[in-house]
Amino acid sequence: MKSINVSFLRITSLVMLLVIFSFTAFTAQANPEKKEKNEIPVELTYIGSVNQSPVFQLDLVNESGEKVNISIRSSAGDVLYTTSFKGKNFSKKIRFDNIDLSDLQLKLVITSKTKTEVQNFQITQSNRVIEEITVGKL
Repeated sequence: MKSINVSFLRITSLVMLLVIFSFTAFTAQANPEKKEKNEIPVELTYIGSVNQSPVFQLDLVNESGEKVNISIRSSAGDVLYTTSFKGKNFSKKIRFDNIDLSDLQLKLVITSKTKTEVQNFQITQSNRVIEEITVGKL
């Protein structure tokens, strides 16, 4: 009877250890919120068009405040915009002339002394025509 209890305790403890380790591994893989600590937050938003040229707002937070070079390239590798700045916050309106927005892929390259970071953006354009007809009694 005593040997049955000892083997039961060993099996139970082994199963518990396996459950704990598998849960820990699952939690570490299922947590996509953990990003690289040094990742630079960037936001690119469409704000409208001027003379049928699209205008985007580029916002960037540079927590280190060191000088960074910013470059926006098309999927073909053409440089569409480039600048450098030193500071914590960067906000700029950028107008792209003679560019087709139907299926545009942009590559944003941020380079500093210590690292180079690349972020990709997909821009798609869709047009909708809305026709509204109302009838009113006179």
